[in-house]
Amino acid sequence: MKMACWILFGLSVLLLAFGVYSMFAGQEHFLFGLRPGAWWRAAMAMVIYAIALRLIGSEERVGA
Repeated sequence: MKMACWILFGLSVLLLAFGVYSMFAGQEHFLFGLRPGAWWRAAMAMVIYAIALRLIGSEERVGA
């Protein structure tokens, strides 16, 4: 589980880099046909999923 979280986090960093490149490449340039906002949303979804996996897979109880 821990390795899957790191892989998802790494993929989110890669997607965020794609979004930054797409944003600064030009107004009409879309990387793989997707707008920069789509890359950012995908990166944030991956990070949230990685956090959820980490919380679900942890042995400790979170909260009170």
